[in-house]
Amino acid sequence: MDYYQGWDPAAAQADWNATGGAKARQGGGGGPSFEDQVRGQIESGWNNYFNQLDEIIPWLGEQRQSQENIANINANQQISDLTASTQSNEQKLEKQKGGIVDNQVKSLKDISNNIRNLMMAGNTYLGGRGAGDSSAVNQYAYALTKLGSQQRGDVTSQTRQLLSNVDDKLTEIGNIFTQEKSRIQSELGMKAQEIAGWFADQQMALKQSKAQGLLSKSQDLRSEAHTSELQSR
Repeated sequence: MDYYQGWDPAAAQADWNATGGAKARQGGGGGPSFEDQVRGQIESGWNNYFNQLDEIIPWLGEQRQSQENIANINANQQISDLTASTQSNEQKLEKQKGGIVDNQVKSLKDISNNIRNLMMAGNTYLGGRGAGDSSAVNQYAYALTKLGSQQRGDVTSQTRQLLSNVDDKLTEIGNIFTQEKSRIQSELGMKAQEIAGWFADQQMALKQSKAQGLLSKSQDLRSEAHTSELQSR
């Protein structure tokens, strides 16, 4: 428009916004007055300042998202490492249980073979002495049967205790996993709250900067208007 010919574009836009275009519609031209130029510069300077503040808002959102992503990645990695370690220890203990059971089977077979060999040797010995049909054979068989039962009971009891010990360790590992996972998730929650608090503080600081800027802009414009009024007298 002719009125704003020779004006700085930003100052012209600021003046248009401030006056609602009233000056331009009134016509005139010939370049802005000194007072209008000062007012336009004030408007332009503060508008640039507010625009810069507005540009910070999306940047803050990006920073918040970045920090949350890092926190989640760290927590997930810790849980992944914890899970791998727990599974490895559980597999070792399960393998140990398998070995205990295998040893039990082998021990029971050894006992059976040993009792059978003793029975055969005893029968041969007693038969050689002419006692093959006597009560000594029955007594010997009873003694061997009782011995076999006792040994099998000992092996079974020992195996049961060993398996119980392994189960206790498995339970302990499971409890440690649950506790550690809960700790990691709790720390992640606190980190998320910390990030959210930081974001809220930054937003509040921006709002305060805008509010202070609006107040300072108003003061600058009033001061300029007062100065112009004094100069016009």
